[in-house]
Amino acid sequence: MNYLKQLYQQHEGKSSDKWDIYLDVYDELFFERRSNVSSFLEIGVQNGGSLEIWSKYFSSAQHLVGCDINPDCAKLNYDNPSIEVVIGNSSTVEIKEKILSISSAFDVIIDDGSHVSSDIIKSFLLYFPLIADDGIYIIEDLHASYWESFEGGLYYPYSSMSFLKKLADVPNQEHWGVKRDAKDYLSPFYRFYNCESIDSVDYSTIHSVTFVNSLCVIKKKKSESNILGSRHIAGTEWDVFSRNKNSQGLKINCIPQEKNIWSQLDTFPEMEWTKLVTNGVDNENINISLQQQIELSQHELNVKIKTLLNEISQKELSYENLLEENARISVKLKNITTENHAILTSNSWRITQPLRALMRKFKRN
Repeated sequence: MNYLKQLYQQHEGKSSDKWDIYLDVYDELFFERRSNVSSFLEIGVQNGGSLEIWSKYFSSAQHLVGCDINPDCAKLNYDNPSIEVVIGNSSTVEIKEKILSISSAFDVIIDDGSHVSSDIIKSFLLYFPLIADDGIYIIEDLHASYWESFEGGLYYPYSSMSFLKKLADVPNQEHWGVKRDAKDYLSPFYRFYNCESIDSVDYSTIHSVTFVNSLCVIKKKKSESNILGSRHIAGTEWDVFSRNKNSQGLKINCIPQEKNIWSQLDTFPEMEWTKLVTNGVDNENINISLQQQIELSQHELNVKIKTLLNEISQKELSYENLLEENARISVKLKNITTENHAILTSNSWRITQPLRALMRKFKRN
């Protein structure tokens, strides 16, 4: 049976609540390595029960640190001396320094704080660098990232889920095919939430970004453990496909993407769409602004259509005038041709032919 669930069922101390799937994921992640966790940080303490339960689960931990902005959490007392609670806003450098005074690194960090997108992103920048090699950083309750009151929304480009989905591109950076580092790639989020200055993340140490219902699990490993590596070839029969027969030990050949417009954008397309939709107004006026832009675009289109139709009419009139002029010229040419034929076939033209021949001879002499 799930050992962590057992602890929750048996617990009678300070209260704690976790969703069922969280306990399943945590036991899968940590059960075999419980004795290797020496330092643990949980952002968001509430009634303090989870710290008591984690102290039983990670029984060898030397530091079990909780952080909460609620000053009432300072009243929480624990029999286990390994448990400490820090009071303050975890999304600030000041509180990070207080936590660092307790432990310089953590094997596990769980963000169960405000669930507000800006706080989640800032906390990642502040605390992921504190994760030890082979450590795990977890963000809980990401369902809130789909709610407006938590700076979220299904299509909101600056939600915590939008950020984390972009973060999932980072382990694949060696295949991007363009000269762009991860910090620059994610910088639109940092500029929006004014937190560029606190970014000290070594993105090459992000081994994986995994999503479960309302959870994101980010594993950290040394940089050399996160590259694709070399190819391993096994077997001697190549009856169907033999092109990779001599690929033993080869590295992947990244295809350059400098000419791929979808690899050269300044920011994410959905962020550009935000500017178009909001147009600098508050959320209550988004629909009005969009409707106004649609109406304005329709008006501009109608004007352009009218102008184009006028130009076409003028060109059609000019064309008709040209046809009429061509018809008049054709009549004139026909009349001239008829007159010339009449002259050339007349008796006077035949009678004067010797005289014309004599005149031509005289001119040549």
